[in-house]
Amino acid sequence: MIEKLRFEFRHCPVTMTLLCLNIFIYLLSVIIFKTFSLDAYQALCLGAYNPLYVSYNHEYYRIIMSNFIHFSVIHILMNVYSMYGLGRFVERAFDTKEMTIIILSSMLCTSGLQYIIYLFVPNFGIYGVSAGMSGMIFGMIGALAALALYYKGIFEEIFRSLLSQVIMMFLISFVVTSISFYGHLFGLIGGFISTYLVLKNRNNTKQELLN
Repeated sequence: MIEKLRFEFRHCPVTMTLLCLNIFIYLLSVIIFKTFSLDAYQALCLGAYNPLYVSYNHEYYRIIMSNFIHFSVIHILMNVYSMYGLGRFVERAFDTKEMTIIILSSMLCTSGLQYIIYLFVPNFGIYGVSAGMSGMIFGMIGALAALALYYKGIFEEIFRSLLSQVIMMFLISFVVTSISFYGHLFGLIGGFISTYLVLKNRNNTKQELLN
């Protein structure tokens, strides 16, 4: 078990660090509130996202912090399981710096783009409390889409095999009001764009070296 963890940390340091941080913060929330299931107020106390808190209190840290807050055991377990599978696979295609850029972009877009919309549409998202790393998980799906578009081959096959599940997840996000549809959508967009730019930059750097 220890050897396996060491192996994963060596080959997928960004994904594994991210998972450890999420688990640590969830356990911390259990200790602080003495419950395994947080309500909206408790999640907000820890740093969950709501545009009013960001706008009126200037609590911009929520745009990042909300990615590390989870409401329940099921919530954290589902996200850890999904990120463990997708994150490790995507990270094998990138170095640590590139993966960090992709993860941070997904995190920022998940709540950041929602906040930008709120600035122009004042009622957008004011009644919701968003938390969890599902936006980053969708960012990994966006990263896979960019890899499939850029390299074809095995990445294209894997993305096609996941496509029906992705569509189903979006439908569930749209129908179930407690799930952030826009958080998932914007996380995916952030992951796709950042990955495509990383790949483009990698290719341009290689061309410069060849010239």
